[in-house]
Amino acid sequence: MFRTATVLVPVLACVALAVPTAGSTVGPAPIADSQDPTAAPAFVGRPAAPRPLPANAQFTPRVGDMHGDGGNTNSSPFPGPLGSRPATTSAAAKLSPLVFDPAGRLTAGHVNTSTGTPLYGVAVADPRTLAVTAEWDAPAGQTLNLGYLYQSATGEVLVTSREGHVYVVDRDDSAATPVLHLVRDVDLVAGGVLTQGQSLLNAAFDADGDIWFTTGGIVGLGQDAGTATTLGYIQPDGLVHSLTIANEAVENGIAVSDTTAYVVTGPVAADRSNATGAMYAFGHGGATTVTTLWSQRYAGGSARKPGGFARGSGATPTLLGNRYVAVTDNADDQVALLVYRQPPAPAGRSQLVCRVPLFSPGASANDIGLVGTQTGDEDSVLVLNNDNAPAFQAAPADVNGAFNAMTAMSPGVEKVSVAAGGSGCPVNWNTPLRVKSVPVLSTATGLVYGYTQDSDLAAGGIYAWYFVAVDYRTGSVVWRVRAGGGGTFNDDYKAATLGPDGTLYQGVLGGVAMLAGPCASAVRPG
Repeated sequence: MFRTATVLVPVLACVALAVPTAGSTVGPAPIADSQDPTAAPAFVGRPAAPRPLPANAQFTPRVGDMHGDGGNTNSSPFPGPLGSRPATTSAAAKLSPLVFDPAGRLTAGHVNTSTGTPLYGVAVADPRTLAVTAEWDAPAGQTLNLGYLYQSATGEVLVTSREGHVYVVDRDDSAATPVLHLVRDVDLVAGGVLTQGQSLLNAAFDADGDIWFTTGGIVGLGQDAGTATTLGYIQPDGLVHSLTIANEAVENGIAVSDTTAYVVTGPVAADRSNATGAMYAFGHGGATTVTTLWSQRYAGGSARKPGGFARGSGATPTLLGNRYVAVTDNADDQVALLVYRQPPAPAGRSQLVCRVPLFSPGASANDIGLVGTQTGDEDSVLVLNNDNAPAFQAAPADVNGAFNAMTAMSPGVEKVSVAAGGSGCPVNWNTPLRVKSVPVLSTATGLVYGYTQDSDLAAGGIYAWYFVAVDYRTGSVVWRVRAGGGGTFNDDYKAATLGPDGTLYQGVLGGVAMLAGPCASAVRPG
């Protein structure tokens, strides 16, 4: 039974969904619960009234990605669900991440299993049903880094392969049926920029039309991050500018604003003698070089944390408007939030604005993307604790296995502000909530949307999963809406996404779970 209270809420401004007009829009079947979820309540809490925040700055170029934008703020101007008459559905669709462009068009990473051998590619999907209406699959032998897929405001999709290719795929919606076609393929191995065996990880557009890239890998997912980092940018004419940094590895995404790229490196996975990483800002260079605008060392720790994926920092750099950039370190006893000035610091001033210890000594880790905002003179960062989080599961033998339990995971969601002028970084609040996937903030509602589970049931081996809304200003848990039961509804570290109509999408092991937003119809096709 729903436990609700009647709340009158204002009508929110909505953006129309761009729905393909031709081809089948009958979506995949709903995800089947692998355990009965009805022992857990369907709704806990109270519906919310929207309390908008100022929208985050739009970074140049304007792109969409797993972390929301080029600054990786994990925020959205779209209005998220308010908890009034919640309607959930799901689709057994292998789509992740889900990326909306300013026109409301949905593009996603896609795993095509129809031929028996999984093919990794890019798909156009109907945002209501998640039916795939167009797709482009990578050539045989190419393993795409779908987690770091980008889509520009004009419809170009940028994605890399572990084998060293940078692909630009154009999305054309001029005809009745959308079309995806490859418009650029840069082979950095054949071009001599990377050596055979080096793994490409990132690529991102900048304001001049160049494409920044880095090698690397996510050690906790079994990827080889390498013993050195090669990074740089590719001009539209094909000229490559590059730089190699020995004994440092990239294990996260990158941020790009205008023509500056922000990159965090960590110690090489097998090197126990090195316990430092570095935060960098890079800019364009002459001839074939890259300019290091500034760099700062940080505590990289002696090893990965329990529940962590990265050898060093677990945070993709997050830009706070045009003032600051934030990451976390991997200090052994207690990790910390690091906030740096974006421009090179004036003479006599530190690049580092503040270092804020997070959560509790001996029970802190961060491998979940930060949420960043800039509102007037105040900047703020939301950090999630994933100390002792369950292991990543791509294809578990027992979908309802003990890996689903988040009960041993140290709870904690913490908000830190940067005072005007960088004069301090106070902790605003700490909420003992367990969330292991990247959340999303709606600046239209003032709520942060994540995904959690019923801890009491999980302790007994029953897994009921919930969408959860947290008040960004206060840290209060406003409501939870049950998404489904059993391991098929385990989020498995996939990011949350908001659509233009306010629908909340959450990738899970069985596909995508959805919670209808304030601008969506109460009954969605499944």
